[in-house]
Amino acid sequence: MSTLKTNNIEHLDASSPSIQTTIGGGVIFAGLSTFVGNADFVGNAEFDGNVNIAGTITYDDVTNIDSVGIITAQSGIEFGAAGVGGTITAVGNAEFVGIITAQSGIHVGPLSGIACTISATGAITAIDNIVTSGRVGIGTDNPSDELSVVSSLSTDSVLRLQGGNSAGKGSGIRLMKGASTVGYIGPESWLFGSSNTSDSLVISQNAQANLVIDSSGRLLVGTTTVPSVNGQNFRQVLNGTDFATTGKVQVRYQSDVAGPTLLLTHARGTEASPAALVNNDQYGKIRFVGHDGSDFNNHGAEIAGLVDGTPGSNDMPGRLVFSTTADGASSPTERIRIGSAGQFGIGGANYGSSGQVLTSKGSGAAVAWEDASGGGGETDITSCLFI
Repeated sequence: MSTLKTNNIEHLDASSPSIQTTIGGGVIFAGLSTFVGNADFVGNAEFDGNVNIAGTITYDDVTNIDSVGIITAQSGIEFGAAGVGGTITAVGNAEFVGIITAQSGIHVGPLSGIACTISATGAITAIDNIVTSGRVGIGTDNPSDELSVVSSLSTDSVLRLQGGNSAGKGSGIRLMKGASTVGYIGPESWLFGSSNTSDSLVISQNAQANLVIDSSGRLLVGTTTVPSVNGQNFRQVLNGTDFATTGKVQVRYQSDVAGPTLLLTHARGTEASPAALVNNDQYGKIRFVGHDGSDFNNHGAEIAGLVDGTPGSNDMPGRLVFSTTADGASSPTERIRIGSAGQFGIGGANYGSSGQVLTSKGSGAAVAWEDASGGGGETDITSCLFI
């Protein structure tokens, strides 16, 4: 066979589709080649210029399409039709303006040490898998992590995981360390059984619900259920079976005299517009509750802090009240009070101001009642009070 070299060849008889050009040897086209009818090449065809094809390019018994430049498809390129898998291999960049449909998989990664990139302005649809040995960037061509989702400053970035909504179904995240599972994050219905329909969000390790946020926004540690205590379902629950699993620790590391702080805070009004407390309002309280064989509805003791006077700017008078529940009773009674002026009352008595402050008189001396300023009006109670 000989070789045909030409700058131009035209076959423009579109009115006679039976007419075709058949070349059995090698063909080299240096200029523009236009085929309106059929062009069959038995050998090789090399095009240095542009090729305009009004019909269809058909490759029979060909496994691969090798392109040194760019393949641009205005409609679509389909590989693996009729259930037969095909392969797209790109040493450089593969750019698709339309939709990529892969019956098997799209593999992006090093090929002979050369990195590859898929850039799609449309949609990438994979019926099977998309496998990459590099990083995946959504909204960025320079991902900093294995999966980077980046949006502009005026929009949100949302990662959506959607599973079934029936019992035992859902979607979640499995966290791995090497080949071992560290834990799961997902709905309770997905993690704990086919009959579970709970929408609670669970962080789980070793098939245990370590941390739960339920559909009402309650935070649960060590349990997925909310116990009723004092007739209420509280926002935070710590559940355990021993000292270590039911204790709470606050540690402060600082070269100073101050230690950790527990703050119980109360304001009238609303969060947006708080207002001052008034006399006898509670600052907060600690209740000690036990199960009575039926429920957790009653408490046996209480320590409460209350306003003891009229609050003002940088003026917050207060008192402490200690209460216990008598045998056979269901609510506590006040037993000891320490007032804002230091007055001390036992069993509900002696809660006045002047002349009713129990004051130490020093080492070896008896305590005495004095007025609120600590001066005069004292009464020696050595004869009736033994310390």
